[in-house]
Amino acid sequence: MKNLHFKDFFWNSDLTCTSGYDAIIQYLNDGKRTCKEVEEFMKARASIEEKYAKDLMGLSKKVCGHNEMK
Repeated sequence: MKNLHFKDFFWNSDLTCTSGYDAIIQYLNDGKRTCKEVEEFMKARASIEEKYAKDLMGLSKKVCGHNEMK
């Protein structure tokens, strides 16, 4: 079977063929799915970074070395 390029779905002798439309819908759905995955990834990362920042703030408020001699 020959590998079809995106442009090949639109050049068909059958005038009632919807392969071009189907290809566009497939590309749009794939793009939407990818955007959703990136959004979920960014939200998860932001959550992790927020927790990390809070932990660092808590750590920075601890007093260290106040018992040492001057």
